[in-house]
Amino acid sequence: EDHVTLPELIMDLEPQEDEKKEVAPQDDVAQLLAQSGVSGASVPLDSKGWKTLEALGNPQETVVFVDRVLAGLRRQRSAAANAEVICAALQGISDYDELAKVILRQPWAEFVVDMRDRLDAATKFREEGIELEKQGEAQLALQMYVKAEALFKFVASHDARAKNSQKIKDALNQRAEELATKIASMQ
Repeated sequence: EDHVTLPELIMDLEPQEDEKKEVAPQDDVAQLLAQSGVSGASVPLDSKGWKTLEALGNPQETVVFVDRVLAGLRRQRSAAANAEVICAALQGISDYDELAKVILRQPWAEFVVDMRDRLDAATKFREEGIELEKQGEAQLALQMYVKAEALFKFVASHDARAKNSQKIKDALNQRAEELATKIASMQ
């Protein structure tokens, strides 16, 4: 027992070579957020969620978030809108309402409508025009009205429902005329 010595414990608190690298504060925050599981699919669709996502700094997660915003706006992202295009369009925006308005105006934010039933599509374009006009988006509303008018005219001329019923054909033509008047007043 006289020959047994206790080991001496020494703690080296100096940073190791790989730990000495300086990390920018925003990179540190982004890394912490990424480790916590924050993603474009999980943050809330509000200003706080958008700011959290911005701090994450991940373009792919931004695309996921934007896709969620688009779905709420009854839109989808066109194939031309990659992460770079989306991030450039949204740079510097911190408020969610402003974000939604900017997204709505992007050429890559396409209105979702099923074109198999053109009468239904015309109705949806018209309804979307009305909603956009209420929101103060006159130019976007005008685009929707123009599409609706063209579809109502097409359905009145080519759809079997209009060919089989003069009443339906007259109603479709009347709707197209109302939209033509509206369009003329907005231009």
